[in-house]
Amino acid sequence: MDVRLKNNNIDRDECGNFIYIRGIEELLQRVRIACTVRRGAFAYNRGLGIDLSDLSPARETLKDRLDMRVKEACVDIPADVRVTAAETDGSDIVMTVSVSNGKETMTTEVRYNGLV
Repeated sequence: MDVRLKNNNIDRDECGNFIYIRGIEELLQRVRIACTVRRGAFAYNRGLGIDLSDLSPARETLKDRLDMRVKEACVDIPADVRVTAAETDGSDIVMTVSVSNGKETMTTEVRYNGLV
């Protein structure tokens, strides 16, 4: 169980109470955090996050290279995580990540600004 994040803040109900999530929604949130935090940037856990240090924008292998890095970033998350699409959009990279717990599957989009 985790607290739902919305717009980079803790989500609350109309009474101001935290909204808790579990199951596939919790796994998706954990994957999204792992894919958006740069490895080494979080002071309390330097191993958290994704390493994009030498990622080149070559379209023909971008999806496979991102998939490898996402799997590495999500190794501690008990879910099947895979990049299903990746595109360059000007100087940005946009990828779609699929997360499955064996019963349910959800997807999320992650954008990296200024990588290309």
